[in-house]
Amino acid sequence: MLKKMNKLLLLSLSLYTTASLASSHHLLNTYNEVLHALSNGSHLQAIAGLSKCSPASTDNIQLGGIDFNHFLVYTLDTGGKKNHVIGMSNTIFVNKKELGYVFEYVKLRIFEDNSVEFFSQNLNPKDYSSVKDGVSYKCKLAKDVKLYEL
Repeated sequence: MLKKMNKLLLLSLSLYTTASLASSHHLLNTYNEVLHALSNGSHLQAIAGLSKCSPASTDNIQLGGIDFNHFLVYTLDTGGKKNHVIGMSNTIFVNKKELGYVFEYVKLRIFEDNSVEFFSQNLNPKDYSSVKDGVSYKCKLAKDVKLYEL
């Protein structure tokens, strides 16, 4: 009887924890929602389906995710028009079959019109020189790139 109660308690705790974690991730659909979340000190996680972006990703990677803890909000002058931008970047150490161990630099820029620029480049871990040309994707927020408030 005690074993059954322990299993039931463990299952209940597991379900409660899973439900709590699932509800703590809030999808951000617009530039303003992202700006508001960052202004309140939230950390963000980006989930990108680059095969849906332009140009479509030719890598075998169909879905990727990365946490962003650092950001800048700035104005970018493009063709005489000022655009408000939220920029985030992160560098992670990965092992790629064709390149070996490299730093993967990822930059995400979110524009007021909810368009997203996703940039990725592989860097030499010894001197941060480019190992392979970077790739830039044009995406839509909440469609191709989903940002979650953690």
